[in-house]
Formats: sequence, structure tokens, C-alpha cells
Amino acid sequence: MSPSDDSYVSLPRGLRVSVSATPGAEPFDAVVRAIAKDRVTLGVLDLPEDPSALVGLRVGIAAQVHGRRYELDSNVLAVELLPPGLVLSLPTEARRSQRRNFYRLNVSIDARGSWVERTESADADDADEELETPTPLAGGARLLDISGGGALVRTREHVPIDALLTLAFSLEHGAPDVEVRARVRSVRQEERTHAYRLNTEFEGIARRTQEQIVRFIFQQQTLLSRRRSA
Repeated sequence: MSPSDDSYVSLPRGLRVSVSATPGAEPFDAVVRAIAKDRVTLGVLDLPEDPSALVGLRVGIAAQVHGRRYELDSNVLAVELLPPGLVLSLPTEARRSQRRNFYRLNVSIDARGSWVERTESADADDADEELETPTPLAGGARLLDISGGGALVRTREHVPIDALLTLAFSLEHGAPDVEVRARVRSVRQEERTHAYRLNTEFEGIARRTQEQIVRFIFQQQTLLSRRRSA
């Protein structure tokens, strides 16, 4: 899938990237050598002087994917000398054209929850709507895709635009539930099933929860890449 606002960005092995170690320093070239569950390894032809000083630093990565330039942030976990390389934490998001874009992954995850409709008197920064009685999603819900910034949610009942959803779901079998709040930005009814697809944006999501979602997406993307190359 090509990168877009509704997709995720992959960093395939062999991709050439540019790394900026410190502000104002000259960036250096690197190549994606391997992607593991929680890290990515870059092969580097010429390591900077005193490479051990890079450990713990936050670095910028610039990559050209399908004709579009993306910028990512990561942390240096370790330095490899033979062959030269950097071991980095998996980036949590990609930025394109000065806009924040999260990786997005197609999924099929059952969820449960409720929703509250925004009242006319509620301001954008007000939480008055939470004082209303929540309406349960009697038929449940299913996540059709997910990113660090939102999700596409399928419901059997209509939920109005601008309503606030509270969702609970498990990213992996047996894992603890993830709980998020999501604002409904658009609603589309399916012609054949008459179910509804809600395009939502997370609100007030905890950074830890967001990173957990993004990490899950990277792990699944890595598995897909390995299966395709097998």
C-alpha cells in the first residue's frame, strides 16, 4: 500500500535514509538493515567520531518512500562497530509536509463501548457532554483500521457526527484492554448491511496508550513484510 493519510509507512530492509544526530550537525546516510519487534537497525558506512556519544540521543530520520519524503524521530539504543551500525527504537510516528501522520493498519478487532452526543452548550474544550448519560453500543463495535491518531469503527447503530465514543478493546489475544476516547468526524452507512462506518479521531489519549497502539502496528507491519518476502 502506498503511503497516504489513511495508510502506514513501512521502512523495508535496504531503504536508504538520512540521519541527523544533533541539531546543526551534518546528516549522514544509512540503510535499513533489520527491523525487529521493538527496534530498527541501520547500517552506517561512516560513523561519526566517538559513536558511543550517540547512545541515548534522539535522532531524526528522513526517508523517501514511494516518492514522498517522511521525517521520523527515534532514540539511539546502541552502536554496532562491526559492521558499523545504529540500533534505534521504533519510530512512533511519521511527519509529511509539516503535517503529523500516524501509521495506519487495517484490522478486525471487536470492541465495546458507549457514546455521548455533544450538546449545543458544550464548548470545544469543555467536557460538559460527559455529564450526559452515555448510550451503550448495544450491538458492539469493530475496529476496521487503527492508528496512533484514530480509528475506523463499524457499528450496527447510528452514532452522530461529533459524538464522543468511549471504546475498550484488546490489541492481541489475552492482552489487557486498551481504553480510548474518540471523536466521530464522519459517518457513512454501508449499502448492503446498513451498518455504519465511523471515522474517528482520538481525544485526550494517554501517551503510553498511543505508543502501545503504534508499537502494535509496527509489529504487525513487520510480520506482513516478512511474509511477503518469504
